[in-house]
Amino acid sequence: MLFNRKKIFFLFVFALTGTNLFAQIQFDKKYDFGILSASRKTVEVPGAYISAGYHVPDTTTYDNNLLLKVNLYGDTIKTLYIPPPDSVYWHLYNEDPDDIFNDIIITSDSNIIALGRSQAYNPTNYYDYDILLVKLNYNLDTLWLKSYSHPQDSAFQPQSVIQTSDGGFLICGKMRNFYNIHWLGFLYKVDSNGIFQWYKSYNTPGPYVAIWDVRELPNHHFICSGATISSTLDIDECYFFTDSLGNQLNTFTIPTIGDAAYDEMIESNDNGFVLLGSENFSSGSNGLYFNCITKIDTAGAVIWKKNYLPYQSVGSPLAIITALNGGYIYVGISDNTTSSVVAYIHRLDENGDSLWYREFTSGNYNDFWDIKTTSDGGYIMSGQTSGCNNNGLQCFWLVKTDSLGLITGIAPTPASEPQRISLFPNPANDIISVTINSTMLPTQNIYGKKGTYLLFFDATGRQIKEIAAQEGENKINIASFQSGIYLCVLAVDGYNAGSIKFIKH
Repeated sequence: MLFNRKKIFFLFVFALTGTNLFAQIQFDKKYDFGILSASRKTVEVPGAYISAGYHVPDTTTYDNNLLLKVNLYGDTIKTLYIPPPDSVYWHLYNEDPDDIFNDIIITSDSNIIALGRSQAYNPTNYYDYDILLVKLNYNLDTLWLKSYSHPQDSAFQPQSVIQTSDGGFLICGKMRNFYNIHWLGFLYKVDSNGIFQWYKSYNTPGPYVAIWDVRELPNHHFICSGATISSTLDIDECYFFTDSLGNQLNTFTIPTIGDAAYDEMIESNDNGFVLLGSENFSSGSNGLYFNCITKIDTAGAVIWKKNYLPYQSVGSPLAIITALNGGYIYVGISDNTTSSVVAYIHRLDENGDSLWYREFTSGNYNDFWDIKTTSDGGYIMSGQTSGCNNNGLQCFWLVKTDSLGLITGIAPTPASEPQRISLFPNPANDIISVTINSTMLPTQNIYGKKGTYLLFFDATGRQIKEIAAQEGENKINIASFQSGIYLCVLAVDGYNAGSIKFIKH
């Protein structure tokens, strides 16, 4: 639902960078579950994180649902596999079901709901997929488990779930039967105990519709975001409104020359919505995909729309949230087709303008499917990365950063010892001298941007300069900086190795 929020002003990003950043817990960890695994969504619970995804145990099995609970340092507390190996599907077809968890949320009664697709419980044929909804407590004890089959023998592909104002849950996604090549969007409503209430499918705008996200409005209507096929057979971004029972009202399509789709949607900081998607501007699916961030009001009118092309991308953004201290931050996957596939995070201000951008790589393939703020003032990203097992395939990946998107965990240098970074003069006019005393890292897990850099942020949190640096003295021209207070951050292989504030006259 939408709630009235106080607009949070970005007072000083500098206030976050002293002892607070260094007090944050850091980890960047891989979890090897079989030959392939991935995290899709993560939530923070008291003293821990719980992440939902899937794994492939061996070459004889398909995807299996997986929940992982780790402590605040990323160390495994518990792993839960749903469904168990002796599923109904296994007994009927002598094969492993193909199951994935796509979403996980915290409920109003301090439990969690995990949403996924499943073939395990009510298969009516070999290609059947059902909705799987599981309620668990924070210890990953199952409170109830429900699976929902389509009444007309169709395949459900659920994408996300929200808790509604009546305490129940609303699931969105796409579905199709075996006689129709086109997918239809759907909403599936259950009460707080998982008991079915209503179901709706959508082919307008169409004939293809996929719903990737849904939100409730103050009047208990809903807004859905996703994709539709246009009259020219290109896939276009779309969103539409429904009443409280899922009856479709106004629909909106954003036409593009090539394919486009909205992936996620969040409430904006001023009671509108921000939609995240990808677009290309070539016929069909050829050409580069641009990240697309669109802000709309509660009536569906576009307020602003921004496009970005990180790393010559042919990938896509996958998740967006309200950032710490206002604005927005999103994550995704980006591939320039000539080297590795990288995971990234991109920080925006309230108007969708770029503040900073970070890339993360561990192997040849890396992606982030989710980002959340953490109680210690940082971010946690979940996805998958390669190079963690003998076959070279991807594994479950969780990365924790500070509020600047840098990996923390380097203890501050004691005051009695030379600091890693110093700056002179302060205040300054046109030239500053930044001395780097050490670029040594106390870890071998380096997944951030390789190299040593000095990053400069203004009072709004915008990164205004990045330069490659070296140990010793670095002379930097700041004549173009406006008068004010700035933050200089030493980043070493993606780690926040030190920072210092200075004044520009």
